[in-house]
Amino acid sequence: MSDLLEIRDFTLDIDTFDGPVHVLKNINLTVKRGETLGIVGESGSGKTVLVRSILGIGPKRSRTISGSIAFDGTDLSTLSDVEWKKIRGVRISMIFQDPMTYLNPLFTIGQQIGDVIAAHGRATGTPTRQKARRARSEELLDQVGIPDPSRVCDQYPHQLSGGCARGC
Repeated sequence: MSDLLEIRDFTLDIDTFDGPVHVLKNINLTVKRGETLGIVGESGSGKTVLVRSILGIGPKRSRTISGSIAFDGTDLSTLSDVEWKKIRGVRISMIFQDPMTYLNPLFTIGQQIGDVIAAHGRATGTPTRQKARRARSEELLDQVGIPDPSRVCDQYPHQLSGGCARGC
């Protein structure tokens, strides 16, 4: 198996009014194709900062001091905004800790998933029609074990329980 994600000697600081804060220091990890990695640690230990750095959405005042992050052989620090749009959310993504703050309560689950599908279609030059987005949304919900994906697509975030995979 080849390496899908490789982080080598990654050190990141965040600039504050009191000077730089060393947030991540000499991080090394490798994830091979087909492997799953869980990152655990105390609150404030840098888990989210690390993953956001991998995705190129780190804190605005962050500075890479040393090291590299490569995804599928590509140094992520070299990507343009256009190149990021082709892989972020398509080939590499993050599930945030508190999904209730990331789902808009005014739109159904299906609308929100469909919007992401449409945005990625525009980024890759693949047009998506509303029916196709709906079908793909249901398919994705089914793939992650959400029962009755058609019904869930029509629901709003507050109508889903936190343990939805066991029954919404």
